[in-house]
Amino acid sequence: MKMKQLLISLVFLCLSQFSFAQIDGFSVNVEKGFCNGPDTIFAAQTLDISGTYSFTTINNLSNNGSPITGTVEITPTLDPSLFIVDDVSFGTWQNTFYPEAPRDVMWKFENGILQSIGTDQFHNQWNIEEIELMNGTWIFNFRGFGEGTDFDFFNGQVTLVKQNGEDLPDVSLSQQNVDFLWSTGDTTSSITVSVPGTYNLTVTDHLDNVEDFVIEVEDVFTEHPDYKVLKSIYQTMGGDNWTFNRGWQEGIVGNGSCNPCGGRWAGINCENGRVTDIILNNNNLQGVIDPTITELIHLKSLSLRFNALTGSIPEDIGSLTSLEILSLNGNNLSGEIPSSIENLDSLVFLNLSENSLTGPIPSEIGNLNLVLLNLSRNQLSGEIPSSIRRLNRLSTFDLSMNQLTGSIPDVLDELPHLGRLFLYDNNLTGPIPPSLVDAPVIWNVILFNNNLTGEIPEGITQLDLEILNLGNNQLSGPIPEGIANMENLRNITLADNNLSGCFPSDIDNICALGFSDADSIEILATGGDLFLFFGNGYDFTGNPLLPWEGVLDNVCNGEDQIGAACNNGNPDLDTINENCKCGNLVSTYDIEGGQVQVFPNPVIDILSLEISDVEDVSWTIINSSGQLVDKGVITDQKNYQIDCQALTSGLYNIVIFDNKGERLVTSKFNKL
Repeated sequence: MKMKQLLISLVFLCLSQFSFAQIDGFSVNVEKGFCNGPDTIFAAQTLDISGTYSFTTINNLSNNGSPITGTVEITPTLDPSLFIVDDVSFGTWQNTFYPEAPRDVMWKFENGILQSIGTDQFHNQWNIEEIELMNGTWIFNFRGFGEGTDFDFFNGQVTLVKQNGEDLPDVSLSQQNVDFLWSTGDTTSSITVSVPGTYNLTVTDHLDNVEDFVIEVEDVFTEHPDYKVLKSIYQTMGGDNWTFNRGWQEGIVGNGSCNPCGGRWAGINCENGRVTDIILNNNNLQGVIDPTITELIHLKSLSLRFNALTGSIPEDIGSLTSLEILSLNGNNLSGEIPSSIENLDSLVFLNLSENSLTGPIPSEIGNLNLVLLNLSRNQLSGEIPSSIRRLNRLSTFDLSMNQLTGSIPDVLDELPHLGRLFLYDNNLTGPIPPSLVDAPVIWNVILFNNNLTGEIPEGITQLDLEILNLGNNQLSGPIPEGIANMENLRNITLADNNLSGCFPSDIDNICALGFSDADSIEILATGGDLFLFFGNGYDFTGNPLLPWEGVLDNVCNGEDQIGAACNNGNPDLDTINENCKCGNLVSTYDIEGGQVQVFPNPVIDILSLEISDVEDVSWTIINSSGQLVDKGVITDQKNYQIDCQALTSGLYNIVIFDNKGERLVTSKFNKL
């Protein structure tokens, strides 16, 4: 099938020596021809409405009906008539649900008509209704609809004002602001032409400004060099069932434009007449990835994430040597990562997460120039290749939720831009690599659910971390001193390890975060990507050898760690002693002429005193309020026992005096 190559020239004519004002934002474009039919000349007034806006939303169903104020960003796209609004609910959604604003709905503004196109990331629709221009601002009603229903779960009236003070253009939901008159007699915004020649257009706006255009069309029949591959992609990957197949369907079946670079094919961008971007995310693509896609040698972006693709990644993917972004995450792809990937030396972002890929991570991956590497949520096995040391631009390194074994390569200090290290939910062993503490800019370290051993490196407290999650490993040794002084730390999880000792003395900053349990860890979807969200907080629980087995709340509440309950597997040795070890607390005091020992601590029934070379001593027991609760005298026994069954649970001091009434010893104990 051949298509038309058009030579276009636009000539702007003056009507007379008296010229009318030029019509703002007006353009005329010719799209290269249909496969078997006419070319199309498009005429449109596309005004730039991008910028920062202040809004006030009233008559809404959220926020108890009170007005909601805020700002929204409206940003342009490659299509001058399409814009992205970062919150199409104008604050109502955030006042009821999670604060991620509904987006992905496009606003189309052309010829004075404003339309809302598509659905948001939650598959809800947002419509604009009854819009008008008043004093340079837009006032309109909106309604949000749930997927597959006419129930409007959100609505409101919005006043939208541009923050830089610019007046907004006149707007309508159905009435265009310009009139068209073609030399063919048509009055539509576009015409189809099958005969080469000259076509005239007169445009009149609502202020009676007039512009004339002359369009010359010369036909040369050729086929776009990328058309056959795109046709194969459409047919192989279930194009008729795609959610968005505008342009593709018409061009493939022969009643639409065969030119994918005419701006009408969904998800296609071009440079210099060649396809450079295929972005078909969340689009119900099915079947295998068409292997002919590797013939699109000008591709810079291939993003097919969150579809239903199966099969393997094409073995010749390395042929796309101009590729900068490869996102195939969120499909059902299987097989191994092709070793030809090493040829993608322009690749910056590689995301193959959330598939069923198997086999090892190819060592050739170290030959790339990646900023982001995300292979998470697959079934990859083997060790992490040490060749990652060559990824000196890498910022995000995510291999989580795989079946990786071996140790973490001790090369992290060779990655000068590494900010996020996500290796959780694997079978990694060995220590936390010492090079971690020399990673210069790292701020997220998430290694939970592995089999890591050894101690936490002391130098980790010198890092500028926001999140440190080492939970559910086999780490031992003390919690590093200084961990509470990490200024930007907002989540620290060391739960379910074998840590021992006492909590660091200066723990106030950690206490201020509050306890964080598993409910604070959520998997969120943002922009089509899934990631873990960690709320602020701490969790040291599940460490039997720590005071209270890691319940930091007790320390934050001012309780003394010495004498706290712990669990070393021996029910008779379950107390943090003065050496911050989990064992039986025997307090030993050297005094002039002898020695005093007080044990056990904590006490259930009997508190024992062993006194050497000291005679005629007395004792008193004082509760935490300073009240005397018991007393006695020892005249001749060296091993003396005090019945404590009548004491209520809590902290006490026993004070021992010599025969002259001088204080010899004050020892604290805990009554269970």
